[in-house]
Amino acid sequence: MRLVKNRTQRMVNRQGKPEGAGSDKRSSGWRWLCGSLGMALAWLAGCGGDPYVGSFAQEKPAREDLIGEWRGSFNLCAQETYGKGRTARLVLREDGSFVIGDMLESISKRRYRSGDGLWSLKYWDLECPRWQVVLHFPPGEHRPGHAYHRLNVLHENPPHKLVQMIDDPDTGNAVVYRRAR
Repeated sequence: MRLVKNRTQRMVNRQGKPEGAGSDKRSSGWRWLCGSLGMALAWLAGCGGDPYVGSFAQEKPAREDLIGEWRGSFNLCAQETYGKGRTARLVLREDGSFVIGDMLESISKRRYRSGDGLWSLKYWDLECPRWQVVLHFPPGEHRPGHAYHRLNVLHENPPHKLVQMIDDPDTGNAVVYRRAR
């Protein structure tokens, strides 16, 4: 839009309307309203993306702070979407082995698994850097490409939480593991 000065020294558009008047102002307000509503609906439908960004452990957690029994349950977003579901049980052992029961693999397919294997601590430096507990399942027990699961470690200091994002992380759906008492 080309603006020029009229006789009263006000900026006007080609139609002779003052700058920001008419459909230009309404359409920009409408675009803002539609954009805001669209973002709000996307946030509500997807629970606002990964709710744990900013809470990931950046410093390596001590192994002794992770060894022991953990109980996992849906976070609030997943509960609202899928109901309460089962409670997973995870035991991380000092020798590097683990056992897990009722671990949710996929919400969309309602697939759970139980099993054992080895666990390790790995630093994930893509996207949002963080420390993760990686559960390695024995070969052949799982579909190809899914021989491990990653649990994000939350908080720099104990008590930590372990978070398993379910399906697409942007949905906000997760199983949160807390130390069993």
